[in-house]
Amino acid sequence: MRPELLRHHPADDDRHYRESLYFNLGDPDSGVGVWIYFWTYANQNVTRALIALYKGIWPKPILTRQARQGKATITGSVGDDRWLFVAHAAGDQSYGEDFDAVSFGGLEIALTATGGGHRHSVRYTDGEGALIDLDFAARDPLWLYGDAAHGCPPWLGTDRYHQAVLGTGTVTIGGRTVAIDGVGDSDHSWGSRDYKRMAAADFDYWAWCSPDAADQLSLFRLREPDLTQYLGHLTVGGETSEVADVGDGMAYDDHGVPLGGRLVVTDRLGRTVEARAAAPYSAVGYGDPERSWSGGYESVTRYELAPGRTVAGLYSYSRLGA
Repeated sequence: MRPELLRHHPADDDRHYRESLYFNLGDPDSGVGVWIYFWTYANQNVTRALIALYKGIWPKPILTRQARQGKATITGSVGDDRWLFVAHAAGDQSYGEDFDAVSFGGLEIALTATGGGHRHSVRYTDGEGALIDLDFAARDPLWLYGDAAHGCPPWLGTDRYHQAVLGTGTVTIGGRTVAIDGVGDSDHSWGSRDYKRMAAADFDYWAWCSPDAADQLSLFRLREPDLTQYLGHLTVGGETSEVADVGDGMAYDDHGVPLGGRLVVTDRLGRTVEARAAAPYSAVGYGDPERSWSGGYESVTRYELAPGRTVAGLYSYSRLGA
């Protein structure tokens, strides 16, 4: 564990230098998905934040449309079988040494402990009664892409890590409170990005974590016209290794909503795990309304790792090049 990786990373002089932090999790009991995303462009003095809470299936591009409203919006009612809360903030404030102690647009993120058991406290209020109060506890040592066999693709940034987290707390919207207790993923990335190259790539992200954290997956697949890369790790029985190969049979409906499917993951120790992703219990889509397959989904689901052994997890994808 290298605690310095959790904190702010000094920017170079590239205009597109970017640093971001997100938390992404699902709670199977409440059926709620949580996606909290914070990013800043140090050399443009621009910072943004996106908060999405979703229950049920929300076809794209609803997240994009709601975020453009410029204020927090709630569709449906908390407590119903299907509801969506979205808030987006943008401003000319940039973050330097205090990146790990964020206060911006109603969002507060604080690194409350470092080391192998580090935690982030995340709170959000829209000033009109909505309150998100969550604690994200690391479940494992972080996985730094720069330590992988092929490193972090330079067009994606200088480096990034992913880490399994346990998220607990409450969400209060419209006077109704929902308890959250789920597993998910946290990502922290920094560096300059080549957006033209990113726009030509397809992205898929799969993640799961067992209650005891002994079995985990964090897998980012990047597909370009002439190159496919796998970034991430597989943990089986508490032993972790880099992912070497992936085969998937994911299915989608006519709107691009993921329907689940088979996933076969092989790591560099030669171990293979065959899992089946269920159709997500909640999903939210984003993208360009003029292009049917441009954009993607954040979704929360379950994975069957063996008969009778099911764990909570995530599936996200984007098809920005479509």
